[in-house]
Amino acid sequence: MTKSVVDHVNRLYIFQEVGHRRLIIAEGLSLDGIYADWWQQLWLIGGVVAALGGFAIILMFYLLAALKRRAAAEDRLAHLASTDALTGLANRRRLDDTLDVEWRRGMRAKAPVSLLMIDVDHFKAFNDTYGHQAGDAVLATVGRCIAASTKRATDLGARYGGEEFSVLLPGIGKAGALEVAEKIRAKLTAARESEHELPTVSIGLSCLVPDHERTSRDLLKAADLALYQAKHEGRDRVVVSPIGWDKSGKRHVA
Repeated sequence: MTKSVVDHVNRLYIFQEVGHRRLIIAEGLSLDGIYADWWQQLWLIGGVVAALGGFAIILMFYLLAALKRRAAAEDRLAHLASTDALTGLANRRRLDDTLDVEWRRGMRAKAPVSLLMIDVDHFKAFNDTYGHQAGDAVLATVGRCIAASTKRATDLGARYGGEEFSVLLPGIGKAGALEVAEKIRAKLTAARESEHELPTVSIGLSCLVPDHERTSRDLLKAADLALYQAKHEGRDRVVVSPIGWDKSGKRHVA
């Protein structure tokens, strides 16, 4: 390959001697002519590969966006499935699941688990007097007061059913749980200043350190009995469950 002295174009030359004569035939082809077809195929194949690569990138981003949308939709469905629509608190199913989990965690850590059972006083009479819409507004207000009083990530306020609520307080003893219960009542009292017909609430409190001799149902039952006692004593109060267990697992009244 050399550059022509005539037109200064790089060419690839081929030399051939003619017979036994002193005659040589030389033919030169320019490099552009030699590579013309190759460059054409290169650009064609390169364009196709680039288009396929661009399409793959677009498809990848589309699939990622679709997966994010699906995950967000699943999260929303899971939230709706575990949330009470009226109050925004957890529903009974989520409370039961979380209570079992926290009971097992408390058993491993030998840490207390506290539970509040909250009931709106004279709710049926309130509904009969002011109507179901007013009753729903009362339940929503109670839900807001519970949510405002449970700030830890592990605390769980739930609507247990009807006009009854629960608050699960893992890792908190009786004194701390009593403070939360009184805070809920205080917030309801403050709300009553603007909503004069807002009913009071009765609260039953139980606290146990989980062990193999009992289950989370015992904690629930103790809180329910304390709630019944609060109702029996005149309502609008917190009653701490006196039921405890000794080391042998036998129930006694403290």
